[in-house]
Amino acid sequence: MPERSTLQNNTALQVEAEKPDNLHSAIYQGWVWHHRYLPKSHKFRYRVFMMYLELTEIDSVLSLSKFWGRHWYHLARFKRSDYFSIDSDYAQNIDTAVKQEVKRQLGFDVTGSICLLTNLKYFGYITNPISCYYCFNADNSQLQALLIEVTNTPWGERHHYVLDLRKHGVSRAVEFEKKMHVSPFMPMDRNYRWQGEMPAQKLRYTLASLVMGDAASSKTGSSAQSIENQKHFDSGVVFDRQAINAKALNSVLLRFPFMTLKVLSAIYWQALKIWLKKIPFVPHPNAKANTSQ
Repeated sequence: MPERSTLQNNTALQVEAEKPDNLHSAIYQGWVWHHRYLPKSHKFRYRVFMMYLELTEIDSVLSLSKFWGRHWYHLARFKRSDYFSIDSDYAQNIDTAVKQEVKRQLGFDVTGSICLLTNLKYFGYITNPISCYYCFNADNSQLQALLIEVTNTPWGERHHYVLDLRKHGVSRAVEFEKKMHVSPFMPMDRNYRWQGEMPAQKLRYTLASLVMGDAASSKTGSSAQSIENQKHFDSGVVFDRQAINAKALNSVLLRFPFMTLKVLSAIYWQALKIWLKKIPFVPHPNAKANTSQ
């Protein structure tokens, strides 16, 4: 009888350990896609997963599986320096840094949770072309802001954009100026247009690059009219939500063991295909500036 009681207790502990405990965090699986329109068409899509982490729940999520954690030996590793900071201050909590940056740029306080859609470091590799920090109001019923952190390959530079979403519903887009060189086949004189929705059972967003300003005004006659506000490319994600528990965390590592390495290799593979289509190469602005000196 004591052995049976011990077995029941161990089973109960195992079940309890696999419960999501009402976590706001989740795993999102689905498709990421890109479609280039100018000067030639080029499109692709890949099956991926991304982590959606409520920033105060990170350690709770990592504790669900022995393969996930903060140390070098974990197969899935969360490393603070891989994510947003102010002036490389990695001792500061991410949620504090995001709230301070939203306050600085938009002038209001984030009153609710902040959730991060991102990749972790898997099997020693991390690649995050875009990480999204969703900032909610006090009862988490609406989005107040979105901080988009962009990393370019192969330069490894980071830049972030802060969007005010208080007046933007699902059907309304937010436009902002491109500030960082991302692709060697994409010029800088572009605007971005982001459109998304509240993360729920589905998570979707699109990010388009628009021909604007001098690029359009340099054309004459009817060609200028046709180019103004034209999409250069757009991209996006279409994800389904999966609750987090130990089984789910281990499962995505088995299904996508080298997720971030796959993303990195896909970037170079698609760049090669674009180059073979003879789409013009655009050097990094810093490289051009150094050459002219």
